[in-house]
Amino acid sequence: MLALAPIDALADRVYGAYIPDETRKIGEGQYRATRDWDRTLRSLAGVYYRKKTAVWRQMRTAPGVRGVYIHNIEPNQRWEGINVYEVDDQVFITVLPNPDYTPAKKKRRKRKK
Repeated sequence: MLALAPIDALADRVYGAYIPDETRKIGEGQYRATRDWDRTLRSLAGVYYRKKTAVWRQMRTAPGVRGVYIHNIEPNQRWEGINVYEVDDQVFITVLPNPDYTPAKKKRRKRKK
């Protein structure tokens, strides 16, 4: 039954951004993946790689550190980007909130009397 569930049903969301459910929270918006680098990136690529609203960029890092930044270019979203990086065979994911996010106002319907 779980094998037929959509990927979003098996995933966690942080600020509205998908992160793999094989993660452990280590701080506000910060997670450590329990899977290796390749499997974590494949999981994220399944959601974000072909979307026109996400741009993938290699991060400039120190030697021995791999990093990818997924930039959200869709306007007025709660998340701005996702940093994924590997240090000493540990993979970390940081979801960056959008500082310019403003919730959409709900339209009120007028009642007729």
